[in-house]
Amino acid sequence: MKRILILSALFIFACSSDDSSDSSNQTFLERFDGVVWENPYFVSDPQSEEDLYSAQYIILNNSSNFLTYYRPNVSMVNLNTCYGISEGLNSNGETYTITNNDYNSLQFTSDNGEENTLSIVDVTVSNNRIYFDVSYSTSTNTYQEFANRTTLTDPCE
Repeated sequence: MKRILILSALFIFACSSDDSSDSSNQTFLERFDGVVWENPYFVSDPQSEEDLYSAQYIILNNSSNFLTYYRPNVSMVNLNTCYGISEGLNSNGETYTITNNDYNSLQFTSDNGEENTLSIVDVTVSNNRIYFDVSYSTSTNTYQEFANRTTLTDPCE
């Protein structure tokens, strides 16, 4: 009888899995927390106001600011080079809402401040490249941005 109990206990432990080593239950933000992505279209010598706000790096965070843009050129006009986006109302007047954060993707919306439109942003990663697919509630226009994964540390920390 003692031998059966020991064998039963060994069988139970051998068949159970260690969920802590299973990364498939992580969210998208957990998987890519702190990863720095480089914008291949960064404008290092800005010639326009739009160029001035060009982001060199994009950082995903599993914290209050789920997305951070590193924009070194804005220091020329005395603005903070790190611009974080958090869920809820942000300093730019826009309200961001994370609508999906699973293992494979992130989706969030922005009310675009006073423009009365809703931006829907789908974020995915494929082959060390992050993609931002943006669509609008008031238009059929869409566009895609991407950035390449780096091994750099977060320049905003």
